[in-house]
Amino acid sequence: MRISNTQFRCIRTTITALVILFACLASNAQVDSLNAKFSAYRGIRSIEKIFVHMDRTTHVCGETLWFKLYCVNGATHRPMDLSKVAYIEVLSDNGESVLQSKVELAQGRGCGSVQIPISLNTGNYTLRAYTQWMKNEDPEFFFHQPITIINTFRGREPAYKPEDVVTLDAQFMPEGGNLVDGIESIVGFRVVNQFGKGVNFRGSIMSGKGDTILVFQPAQFGIGAFRLTPKISESYRVVIEDGGGKSHAFPFPKVFESGYTLAVTRSESNVKIKVHAKLPQFRNVHVFIHTRNQIVYSRSEELSNGELTLTIPERHFDAGVSHITLFDAQMKPVCERLLFKRAEKKLNITVHGSDASYRNRQKITLSFNVADELAGPSDADMSLAVYKIDSLAFFRQPSIDAYLLMSSDLQGTIESPDTYFESGGEEIVDQVMLTHGWRRFRWNDILGRGKPLSFQPEVLGLSLTGKVTTASGSPASALRLFLSVPSKNSLFFTANTLPDGTFNFLLKNVYGDRRIILQSDMTRDSVNVYSFQLTDPFVKVANKIYSYPLALMPTLEKLLITRSMNMQVEDIFRKDKTPVSKSVIDSTAFYGKADETYLLDDYTRFTVMDEVLREYVPGVIVKVRRKQFLLGVRDIVNHGTFDDEPLRLVDGVPFFDTDKIMQFDPLKVKKLEVVSKAFFHGPAVFPGIVSFTTYEGDLAGIVPDPRSLTIDFAGLQAEREFYQPRYDDEADRLSREPDSRTLLLWAPDIKTSNGKASVDFYSSDESGYFQIEATCLSAAGRMGSFRGTFLVK
Repeated sequence: MRISNTQFRCIRTTITALVILFACLASNAQVDSLNAKFSAYRGIRSIEKIFVHMDRTTHVCGETLWFKLYCVNGATHRPMDLSKVAYIEVLSDNGESVLQSKVELAQGRGCGSVQIPISLNTGNYTLRAYTQWMKNEDPEFFFHQPITIINTFRGREPAYKPEDVVTLDAQFMPEGGNLVDGIESIVGFRVVNQFGKGVNFRGSIMSGKGDTILVFQPAQFGIGAFRLTPKISESYRVVIEDGGGKSHAFPFPKVFESGYTLAVTRSESNVKIKVHAKLPQFRNVHVFIHTRNQIVYSRSEELSNGELTLTIPERHFDAGVSHITLFDAQMKPVCERLLFKRAEKKLNITVHGSDASYRNRQKITLSFNVADELAGPSDADMSLAVYKIDSLAFFRQPSIDAYLLMSSDLQGTIESPDTYFESGGEEIVDQVMLTHGWRRFRWNDILGRGKPLSFQPEVLGLSLTGKVTTASGSPASALRLFLSVPSKNSLFFTANTLPDGTFNFLLKNVYGDRRIILQSDMTRDSVNVYSFQLTDPFVKVANKIYSYPLALMPTLEKLLITRSMNMQVEDIFRKDKTPVSKSVIDSTAFYGKADETYLLDDYTRFTVMDEVLREYVPGVIVKVRRKQFLLGVRDIVNHGTFDDEPLRLVDGVPFFDTDKIMQFDPLKVKKLEVVSKAFFHGPAVFPGIVSFTTYEGDLAGIVPDPRSLTIDFAGLQAEREFYQPRYDDEADRLSREPDSRTLLLWAPDIKTSNGKASVDFYSSDESGYFQIEATCLSAAGRMGSFRGTFLVK
């Protein structure tokens, strides 16, 4: 059968249409798959961020570093009530953790303090904060803030000489990630010294023949950008001349013969995205944009002559860092670019004081008005520090919005991030986006090829994890464990090991440095000996810590002596006036109200435990079988007696050998309690409880089973209150007791009502300028900060 030309053209057109249709269907299916995978990733890997507001960044040994934690949802910046524990560390310049603390979180907030010991050397350190859930990310995305600690009890450290800085590190990052032959691109650069600080320099791009192709200089902090149309036939190298006139050579990024480039510009109120492709054949691409896990744009586009231009209204982008990714036809990410947008929804803080300047020991009242971007009053959680300004402040804390919107989502250190939040300067902000890689989102993780989650959030409170192995080294599975914290209120916990031998205890009301005792249930297995390995909750590996030099010039000697003397005077005169803790600790035993309670001092004291139980405690039955003591407890529910022995506790520690309890001196026991019914505790069920409490809650000399593990354990830190004296009357103001406070106020828990809050405090005997630093966060995720000064004459 013959086909006419007209019929042939119709068939060819139909086949072409079908091919295009199938390609579109396949492309749509790929898009749907990408969006679904991203949404699934977002659902199981919610981002948690922590911002730490400190009283100040420089302390002398002996002072207290106060801080407030703001734990937020990384997508919305609203307070995140997921983790209940945050981990605080102070790292030395080599990454060693010299101070550690566990801080309780409630509704995404936590307060704490760290006493700076005199054992630390003078130097610059890094304060780091994170949660167990955040450990699923790289340590670079923990909160980091450089701080200075000065030990005035030791000799002055050698002064740092600026001329010693000779080592430079230069990075060149093409926009989108690639340089392609013949396609003009922007190349961002960042040049820092060995301390991670940006430097001023003069740079040149040289050809293979030694000709200068272009000259460039940084805009600020060693960061800048230039345009270049690369040629694959050319061999490029970079020469940088530092401030001292010394030249440094660096390699230049590779130029590819083919590939994709991605360029992003702002035009009026729009974001323009331009794609160039140099390939044997042009195919469709996919553009995917998201801001903090929220999808902004996801669509497949067709290239025209190897080019694509998209214009997206800027209002579609949320505040902060947006991630623009270009995928090829096989949905492989080939280019990426970051874009930053300043926050439009924010809090503005205004502060009114009663006077512009104050006298010593005068009452100071600060009134705060917090309003949103529409000038409407806003309720927010606020922290406030007021401290004396001196020449010892080598670092400045970032504002909460600068950190959460920018620094927390970028790799590496952002110098003075607050400067990028000032009006104007869009070009330099874009250069920051070019020069800081963004690794919070790895496409291998999103597309299902990444590592699984290794850490679970502590949603119920502080936990203790570890592993139990047998004498042969194999995991001890399905083993019941008891963990005790000797105390007057019987802190006792139970857990079962999993098939791999791991366990997890939820520790409630464990505050401060304690002694814990871990042992297996020896009523089930009294023969085997087990080995217990506890997991360290703090991160072992530190990200790159720059060793910032500390310059303590001789001119600071008088100031350092004064600061140290002020600290010592305050320690002498105010030490007994500082409340130890604000934490409310439940004083009730884990079993609640006992059925029988006996305060033994109310009775005639016996020197033998057998006589005490037989004479005073009718709910406990003492038996002797084969010359061994046994205890029984009456079951008041079923009107009988339990067949098995009850849980026997001394200060919350279980003892399985009744003879040891009967040999214990009853004169050391203050209280005896009996639970006369079956008691369910975690995975365990006990046939009643007999609990002995000593006067100090410290076991009073009775020794636990040698097969148990006894170690020192750091619980949650007990929150301390900041002490501030008051001079309400003339006698107080004229008191000869010195007031050498340089930190006048630390108020971490201010709540605004209808946008208003007020605090009052008193100036000290110190004169000079004082800094006011306030940080606030609303329930809707709006952020604000304030810095101001006043004078004390």
